[in-house]
Amino acid sequence: MHRTRFLALAAVVTLAIAPLAACGGSDDSAASSTTATDGEQIDQNDGTTQGDSSETTTIPTSTVPDDEFTELTDQVNDQLKDAGSDPCKLLGVLMQSLPQPNGPAQVEQAGQIFVSLFNTLADVDQPGNEANAQILKDTATKIEQTGASDGWSLETLQAIFSEPDVQEALASYGQNCSNLGGTPPPPTP
Repeated sequence: MHRTRFLALAAVVTLAIAPLAACGGSDDSAASSTTATDGEQIDQNDGTTQGDSSETTTIPTSTVPDDEFTELTDQVNDQLKDAGSDPCKLLGVLMQSLPQPNGPAQVEQAGQIFVSLFNTLADVDQPGNEANAQILKDTATKIEQTGASDGWSLETLQAIFSEPDVQEALASYGQNCSNLGGTPPPPTP
């Protein structure tokens, strides 16, 4: 039972981290579609067909100018500071969505958000979670070193986030976070 709950939480954290980690999405949402076996496009939002086609459509990603991206990352950084050392609030910040980074400068800004988040989570006192704390610290260092050496590649950043040990380490901090699908902590007497 505990393992099932942990895997479910890991999936929730993975989904929560996806918008920021993949740096896709924005407030401008587009209808997504997929190709049916007969070639018709099916709108996944309402199930209607969109005509005859054999090509799969992709969801467009939006980008913003550097100054706007900086403003958005500053807001996320402020939220991280406001979250303090509460792992549930820190992981809740991951629900934020940034536009697709447009170039190395924006990828670096997004990467630095995770460096800050991972280091802050690693410093949270959770007995028995020392190995996961070390994974997050090592990952923060890896993000900075890899970013500096490869010119802040979005693909490299995404690969780092998708490593199973990183996902499991993040999930371990959210096990008691009801807002992430974890088990709420027991009430204090």
